[in-house]
Amino acid sequence: MNKTTLPLSLVMCLALAGCGSGSGDDNKQTNVGSEEQKVTEPETNSTTKPEESKESETEDAEESKETESEEPEKESEEQPLSISVTSLSSTSIVSAASTEVKVAVSDESLVKELSLLVNGEKISTIKTAPWTFDWNAYFWGNSSPTITIEAVDQQDQRHLLNNPFTVEVTNEVIDPLVFNALQAEVRNVDALQLALNPVEGATNYEVKVAFNDEETFVTSDSVNVGLSDLSPGDYSISYRAKNAHDHTGPWSAPAEFSLLNPLAPAALDEPEIEFSEQGYKLTFAAPELEDGFYMQLSVSGYDQLMATTQDGGALVFEGLNPGYMQFEARIVNAYGHISEPAMTLVNLAAPQTPNNFSVNMTPEASQHRVAFSWDGVQNIDSYTLTAINTKTQQSFTESVSGANNIELLLPAGNYRWQMQATDIAGNQSLWSESWYIDVAQYDVSFPNDGHSFTSIETQDKGLVILSSVRNDNWLTKLDAYGGVEWEKTIEKPGSAPLREIHELANGELIASGDIYDGTVRAYFSVSAKFSARGELIWYSEAESATDMDHIGNMHSAVVWNDQYYRLKVYKPQDGDYDAQIQQLDLSTGEIVKSTALTNPNAAYHNIPEQLLVVNSEQLAIGGVLSSRSDFSSGLYVVKVDTDFQQTHFWEGILNYVELFTTFKLDNQNNLLLFGADHASSDIRIKLDPDLSLLSEVREYDDFDINFEHATYVNEDGSVSGIGYNHSNDEVVEVKLNSNLNYVFANPIAELDLPREPVWVHKSADGTTNIGSKNYSTNTLRVIRKVLN
Repeated sequence: MNKTTLPLSLVMCLALAGCGSGSGDDNKQTNVGSEEQKVTEPETNSTTKPEESKESETEDAEESKETESEEPEKESEEQPLSISVTSLSSTSIVSAASTEVKVAVSDESLVKELSLLVNGEKISTIKTAPWTFDWNAYFWGNSSPTITIEAVDQQDQRHLLNNPFTVEVTNEVIDPLVFNALQAEVRNVDALQLALNPVEGATNYEVKVAFNDEETFVTSDSVNVGLSDLSPGDYSISYRAKNAHDHTGPWSAPAEFSLLNPLAPAALDEPEIEFSEQGYKLTFAAPELEDGFYMQLSVSGYDQLMATTQDGGALVFEGLNPGYMQFEARIVNAYGHISEPAMTLVNLAAPQTPNNFSVNMTPEASQHRVAFSWDGVQNIDSYTLTAINTKTQQSFTESVSGANNIELLLPAGNYRWQMQATDIAGNQSLWSESWYIDVAQYDVSFPNDGHSFTSIETQDKGLVILSSVRNDNWLTKLDAYGGVEWEKTIEKPGSAPLREIHELANGELIASGDIYDGTVRAYFSVSAKFSARGELIWYSEAESATDMDHIGNMHSAVVWNDQYYRLKVYKPQDGDYDAQIQQLDLSTGEIVKSTALTNPNAAYHNIPEQLLVVNSEQLAIGGVLSSRSDFSSGLYVVKVDTDFQQTHFWEGILNYVELFTTFKLDNQNNLLLFGADHASSDIRIKLDPDLSLLSEVREYDDFDINFEHATYVNEDGSVSGIGYNHSNDEVVEVKLNSNLNYVFANPIAELDLPREPVWVHKSADGTTNIGSKNYSTNTLRVIRKVLN
């Protein structure tokens, strides 16, 4: 139907005149006005203007007069034919669909045929009534075509309307141009059959296919159009019709459809995982798919790793390395369209380092053999362990294959260590987290209320400590790493009688001391022997003096030539000092032999203080010669042979008040003698093996140091030790040169002690062993570490 129908406003009258008898022009075309006509040449499509019509009328009149004079016998004129266009006018708006152009004819007998011309082109011709043209205006959509009517009379003369008129044709289509039965989404095809809604007057159709920003065109003579070789994606299609005059109509509204990829597969089942020297092998079971479909499985980031089920088998990947691997499963249909991936994440475990370690350390010469052991990890071929000294940054690395332990020979110190594992396929693990270990370094504490402390380093690099707890002796042994091997309390009469301890060649221990028994008003020498595990083997007491007129003290003891000797000094209140060296039976503790020491200077009291083994032939004895008449005293040293006969003698200045502290032996067998005078100045004397004076130092030190227990002799003959500077509360490292001159007393920031140590040992592995007593907390602290 027409979107707009307007009343007739234009009436055209056509006068069809017969041809003159002598003209011979049978096919002239005439333009006709409202009451006059103009005859033009046949087949002429031009339109006559009004001014030309007036001139034509004048010429027609003159011509008519001439005719009348030449043909007096002509019959009277025929009546003009009147034709009216009743359905359109110059103001009509025509929809782009079939539109009727109705023509009213006054005398149908005069009309042979009528033709509809659009833009001067003959569109349709009718020869019989009704005089109505079915004009399919679709092909002139969105334009302003000019309409006219051509008449052919019975004498075949053609005549055009004097005033053609223009109409507006919209793009509206009464019968929509649509694709029949078009699905919005399709998949698993590569071709599509389109059914077009037909257009009247169309001779063929053109389909426009928009895909991926490109347009392609398909032409068909039929309303059934096939699209082929389609790829997945979004399509927009429209079509238009073309008529016999090669006119095309407007494009239909776009229709859209999507060619979808195949549906993504369901999640894959867990693969079967195998591991060998070639690496990981993964086997995925093939899913059941429709005919023509197959699965494609690939690894993200590895284009070369792909498997398919085209051959119907399982999906197998071999030679894979450890790590997280994302598998992408896609379905491929018969047309090569690939689905979106279904992701499956598989963690192929990297080789793992053990996490259950045990570490054992054993002293070996001046170093330590550190044994690391662990539970084996499956599929691991070898392990590498690296230890780095945190102070020196020295690195130690060892690898082992086919074993679950590694040994490193390490100097003492603190170490950061890590491990790496290599599996049977050659894959290496990450380095493990860092662990820390102290080799021959420790810091342990014990409750202790004693005031006497002695310690020795044993042959197995352990430390034996002899002290007291309450009134009993307390004995313990630490291994080289601070572990308590054993701990003993010796409950015997007297107040912790044992004061000095030594190790025998077989690892057994022997200690001596003395007690005063008030009930019997007597002094007793006490000795005890212990197994290497601290078990008491024997305990002996021997009366050394009776009555209050006598004093007897055990001053020193040594193990010399596999025998045990102790130094006893007796002093009656009104008599001379009597010094003896007692040899004990190591099996029973009984006194085997007692030898009186000869006074090296009879003018003085002989008060020996310490025994020192020089070698298998010589024993040194140091002490004080005390004036018989006043309080003056001086230091002395004698050497005796195996029969305790004097071989060498040296004495110091005897008119001073000098006190003996200790003496030590350097590696040249020089004797280093330490003492103090009445003014609290330190006395340091160096004697050669013949007891000739090499150097003598007398000076006041502003630090406190226990020269007997807290100093040691270095390889170069210098002396080191640890003291305490009470003026600024600092622990200091003290250094004397080989002539015993003061070198420095430097603060040790890494040591926090309440006062000077009660002992200091320098071990062969470079560690320093320190004993510190805190009297305010009654705690004995034992520290072993490598000092800067």
